[in-house]
Amino acid sequence: MVYNESMKTFAETLAALMDVRHWSPSQLARHSGISRNYINKLLRGARVDPGLSVLASLAQALDVSIDELAGRPTHPSNDLAGDERALLSWFRQIRDPLIREFVLDVAHRSAEQAGSRS
Repeated sequence: MVYNESMKTFAETLAALMDVRHWSPSQLARHSGISRNYINKLLRGARVDPGLSVLASLAQALDVSIDELAGRPTHPSNDLAGDERALLSWFRQIRDPLIREFVLDVAHRSAEQAGSRS
């Protein structure tokens, strides 16, 4: 196997994100829908080509962006206050696309009304 520095970083980042949550590969598998065997391969760096759907599932389960999961630095504007992070976490748990669309519509209208009062 060819050593791949970026995959080592990905494996380390994945392990660190799991560690923060005190999750085992089995727990991450349960939360993400990705098999425990595949997650173990990612953690060992044996899988060098996780697809976008795998990355998206892992990121959603870990409540991080794909960029954060990939070990890319986040933009300073991504630093959220506690209540903003809680709201974002709650929003990410909404699975029904119609409910997500409704919540976004309410948020946009509220922002527009707040802007017109200034």
